[in-house]
Amino acid sequence: MSLDVLHSADAREFLTARLGAARVDAEPEVVADLVSWCGGLPLALSIVAARAAMEPDFPLAAFAEELREQPLDALDAGEIGTNLRAVFSWSVAALSDEAARAF
Repeated sequence: MSLDVLHSADAREFLTARLGAARVDAEPEVVADLVSWCGGLPLALSIVAARAAMEPDFPLAAFAEELREQPLDALDAGEIGTNLRAVFSWSVAALSDEAARAF
């Protein structure tokens, strides 16, 4: 299934639906950073939301710091289907050499 990137308002709404308005509203600048660093990619946002939901008392700022320091490592929810690095590698493997270089 192909999904387009989400615009920032849609990405924020996506996180709000998964984490709750109170948590997202408590750290608006951090949420804006998370949305920006995820580039609107639904999978990246899903991984951030899943990791944050697993640790409801952990500040979103801590996830943002990890994402800033180790972007692809931070986007690993522990399973192969939710590991952005693995999903990107599958995407590249399915492309022609020329398309893979552009990717």
